[in-house]
Formats: sequence, C-alpha cells, structure tokens
Amino acid sequence: MHVDVSLQLAQLAVSALTGFALGVLYDVLRAMRRVFKINAALDALYCAVLLLALFTAAIVAVDQLTKYLAAAHLVGRTITLIPGWLQLHYITNDGMALSLLRGARWLFVVMTAVYLAVVVYVLVKKWFKKTPELWCIAAITGGAIGNFIDRISSGLVIDMICIPWFSTFNVADLFITFGALILVVYILVKDKALLADEPKKNPEAGHDADAR
Repeated sequence: MHVDVSLQLAQLAVSALTGFALGVLYDVLRAMRRVFKINAALDALYCAVLLLALFTAAIVAVDQLTKYLAAAHLVGRTITLIPGWLQLHYITNDGMALSLLRGARWLFVVMTAVYLAVVVYVLVKKWFKKTPELWCIAAITGGAIGNFIDRISSGLVIDMICIPWFSTFNVADLFITFGALILVVYILVKDKALLADEPKKNPEAGHDADAR
C-alpha cells in the first residue's frame, strides 16, 4: 500500500521539532534549578510544568503515530470494532469536525497559533492555577498541536475513528473535545471565582485603607 512519503517525512520532522522544543524546556528548567535557589514551592512547580509538558508531548506522539498507522494500513479498508457503533477507517479532512469550514487550511493554522499564544499568556498571568484546569489545558494543547502538524505538513487532517451515526475523528480531536468539556464543567462547578466580574480584594490593601 502506497503512503505519501513527503507527508510522512513532514510529520516526522515537525514531531521531532516538537520533541526538541520540549527537550530544550526540560534543560532550561534543570539549569534554573542549579542556578537559582530552589525552595519546595518552586521545586513542585518545576515538576508540575515538566509533567504537563510530557503529557502534551505524549498526546502529540500518540496522535501522530495513530495517523501514520491509519495511512499505512487503513486506506480502502474498514475495520468494525462494535457493529453500528465503532469502526476504524481512513479519511482526510481539510475542515473541522463534521466537515465544517472545508478548505480553510490557513484559517485553522492561524487560529491554532493564536490559541498557543493565548495559552502561554494565561499561564504566565496565572489565570489558571488549579491542577485539573492545567491538565485540561495540556490535553487541549496536545490535540491542537497534533492537528496543527497535519495542517502545516499537508493541509489535510487524518481521521480514523468512526462512529457511523455521528462522525469520524482522530485522537487529537478526542483530547481537544473532552479537555474542553471537562475544563468548562470544572470551572462552572469548582472555580466560579474565575468567572467573577469583581476583582479579588487584596488583603494588604484593605488593611491599609482601614488604618487610614
């Protein structure tokens, strides 16, 4: 079965660059531990960042591996796992879920780049501090990078997981969808303060005001 070699090489190259970037992040964090005096809180932060980065990288790796296997073994085939409910077969999609916005390759590239920039910004600003929220963001980010690799390399996203009465999607879509759903539910149930309109009061500022 013929597989587009250029597609494979491009996906492997971008995946390798992703792994390299995460490796650089790991080395930077190790250097920070040596140069700066690390207390228990910073050490815990170091471990958390490393775990989240590895989780994101693992999602990208699994997503790209499943797409490679689908392109190599599922073209022209359909494997039924649960009749009427779950199948495996190979299709490509130049749009989003449910074939919406077909042909808008560079729109999705720009949207993903903007999303990644926003993620960096909100993490630096520490808008999301709770562990479940950070894991959900890592899951969404891993999925976004997985599909981003496809769009950059060929313009076509490979899908292989099919629910016959619903749609066909891939591993990246699963992490994006469930990561976003869990994040929204968690914020609505457990972190309502994040949605509060009024700014959080600064205890020290309040104490100063009372003293006056």
